[in-house]
Amino acid sequence: MRVTGERPGGTASGALGLDYRGRELQDTAYRPAGELRAKTGHLLHSAVLNDYAQICLTKLRSHATDVLDADDLATLDALLDETLPHSIARRDDLGVRTTRTTWIARRP
Repeated sequence: MRVTGERPGGTASGALGLDYRGRELQDTAYRPAGELRAKTGHLLHSAVLNDYAQICLTKLRSHATDVLDADDLATLDALLDETLPHSIARRDDLGVRTTRTTWIARRP
């Protein structure tokens, strides 16, 4: 499953959200000075991780309805349904990998 979004004006961004290297930043008094990407990965079994996954996928489900196809939505619904055997709430094999991108800008 890959989620992409569109910015106003129909230009695609790499993910749901804005590309701050583009027009959004150019329309301000700031100019790009750098970019930092931090990647993390954790694999552990805990109720906290299940809760985190449930929260993240619930938010994805509510915000991506217009960009996901019916099969992807059905898969998310099945993962979020705590009564089903393969629900996120029942999994013991979850891992978390995240990437955060920070853009650094300065005034010219």
